[in-house]
Amino acid sequence: MTMRDFISFQHDIEPGDAAGNNRWMVSYADFMTLLFVLFLVLYARLPKQHDVSVPVAQSLHAPIIPGIRPRHIPLPIQPKPVMRSPNPSIDKQRMLLQELARTFTDLVQAGDITLVTREEGVLLEIKDSALFASGTAQPAAQAGGIVAKISGVLSKNSNQVVVEGHTDSVPIQTAQFPSNWELSSARAASVVRALQESGISPNRLTASGLAETKPKSSNDTAQGRSENRRVSLLVLNN
Repeated sequence: MTMRDFISFQHDIEPGDAAGNNRWMVSYADFMTLLFVLFLVLYARLPKQHDVSVPVAQSLHAPIIPGIRPRHIPLPIQPKPVMRSPNPSIDKQRMLLQELARTFTDLVQAGDITLVTREEGVLLEIKDSALFASGTAQPAAQAGGIVAKISGVLSKNSNQVVVEGHTDSVPIQTAQFPSNWELSSARAASVVRALQESGISPNRLTASGLAETKPKSSNDTAQGRSENRRVSLLVLNN
């Protein structure tokens, strides 16, 4: 059908019939309008995309500057923890032993003082000849200097100190000391008294006489008996 035939056809249709046949266009237009509104509503409800760099930067307390990518800032390296001794008392023992060794270097080298560590503390042993005359509990002239140096070291801590007197197996029987028990006890008490007079609290001190019951060496030789006649100071761990 040509355009001329279509125009001629339109003239042949009655006006009422043309209006009835074109009503579908109104419904079609309403339908298209509803679809358009529907798509607008759906588009408005779509979730908006956000820049993920903003919350990440905010969590790292880094400001966001438009057009500039944030720099990666390396975290500071944490220092390694200092390794400490699992038993603090061992460190204290070592420090005390070193200080006593420095204080009595000459007497240690001469064999008059022996320093050792035990599980319960540091042991300082002094030969009786460095403190007393043979068979007496009266301090010798050099005993005051030795006790003063010991007090200087002990005053730096509050550890308990056990002072023990020891003898060899040769029995003694005098008016003042009927046996080695009295002699060893008197010598221990004499050292305790000297320590107290040098400033060490008596609450820290204990005196004990053990006679020949705790020998250090064999009593069968003169050398062994000389080593057994001693006064020991055990500085206990606190």
